[in-house]
Amino acid sequence: MDRGKQFRVQMTLIGLLTWLAVIGIASTPAHAASKISIVYSAKVFNLSPVWIAMEQGFFEKRGLAVKLTYIGGAPPVVATLLAGGADVAVVGGVGIIRAYLAGARNLVFIGALKNVLTGSIVGKPEFQTVTDLKGKKIGVSRIGSNPHYLAVEVLKRFHMDARRDVSFIQTGGAPESVAALASGAVDAIAVVPPQDAQMIQMGFKLIADGTALRIPYIATGLATTRDTIAKRPDILQGFVVAFREAAQFLFTHKETAMPIIAKNTQIRDSKTLELVYSAEAPVLERDFRIDLQGIAAVLESAKSDFPKASATRPEDLVDTRFLK
Repeated sequence: MDRGKQFRVQMTLIGLLTWLAVIGIASTPAHAASKISIVYSAKVFNLSPVWIAMEQGFFEKRGLAVKLTYIGGAPPVVATLLAGGADVAVVGGVGIIRAYLAGARNLVFIGALKNVLTGSIVGKPEFQTVTDLKGKKIGVSRIGSNPHYLAVEVLKRFHMDARRDVSFIQTGGAPESVAALASGAVDAIAVVPPQDAQMIQMGFKLIADGTALRIPYIATGLATTRDTIAKRPDILQGFVVAFREAAQFLFTHKETAMPIIAKNTQIRDSKTLELVYSAEAPVLERDFRIDLQGIAAVLESAKSDFPKASATRPEDLVDTRFLK
């Protein structure tokens, strides 16, 4: 079975199982005009506008009754979107792009909150450089997630082959990656703030600072399907407006926003939370601009698995009508 067909089968199975698990999202016989279901892939800072919009009433202000569901990792979130279990996904871009290349041409980005990768590879103290990880196990939340893509790109910059030189272990989420490294189940992990800072404070080694590399990538995308755009443009416009208001609130009302972020990310230490804000806030897009270079970078990296990536333009995955 070729990789594209295998990927489509896997996504279909994941979608059906995940959809059943969160059946409450799509259990109504028809969409009421004001109802919208949103799924998100990680409990991290750069997804915080979705929590802020919920708790500060920005969705309600736009007449939206929101069902918000967390599903760890991009692949099951994408599968849920494809299965009709959600209207919008707030998710890392690689999962959307790879599913698109596998044949899910219904997927499309309608905005982006973050167009560069942030995060680090942190490992056992005995490792000094990235090349020391050859033959070792690296924990990532899921294959196809932002941390996985970060690790692949970092390895590439050190002339290492991610498929041959290391083994990736799927942990299920950022907290699980931290636990895996702490227990010795893996030799290193790829994680985003604050988990990288937390592990360094615990005595683990910063092996590679991915944030400093400024790797172009649609790290936090707002994604939907072309079918949803055709059927429910008004609710998508309301979603984008409310989400944008929440993102602005993050900058203009920091003191109110930080407790919301702390609660949802489970970051209880105020110094760590401030460290995360300082690392992540400057790279967030205030106008939700989609950097086509970030999509192009993923398309380039996917060529070995999906030959059609060479003929795919970044513009093919984007619809910016709701940003105007």
